[in-house]
Formats: sequence, C-alpha cells, structure tokens
Amino acid sequence: MQKKNTNEIKVGVVSTIGLLLLIFVFIYTKNFDFNSNKTKVLFRFDNALGLNEGSPIFISGVKKGSVNKI
Repeated sequence: MQKKNTNEIKVGVVSTIGLLLLIFVFIYTKNFDFNSNKTKVLFRFDNALGLNEGSPIFISGVKKGSVNKI
C-alpha cells in the first residue's frame, strides 16, 4: 500500500510541474511572432467604403495582417 501512495505522489508532482511549465511557455511566448520580417505595404483606393482600422488583410485566403491607418 505504501508503494502505491508514493507512485501517486510522484505522478502528481510531475504532472503539476509539467502543467506549470506549459503555462509558463504560453505566457512567455504570448507576444512571440514567427514572422518577424514585417513589410509595410501602402495601397490607394478611390473608394474605401467598409474599410476600417484594424480590418484584417487576407492574401490567398490566409490572414497576413491588418489595416493600421486610413
């Protein structure tokens, strides 16, 4: 019976450490960006109706950025 309790304690400690490590990694990499090479692209439209600051920009169906300034 004593052996079973020590195994449960070991599993609990390892699980807790793993969970804390996972939370730390998510917090640490929250602002990490894999695409660090940012390119500023300027467009000029005659009619920008419906376009707002913060609107997403899609290229080939993939979100690539957002509108910074109108």
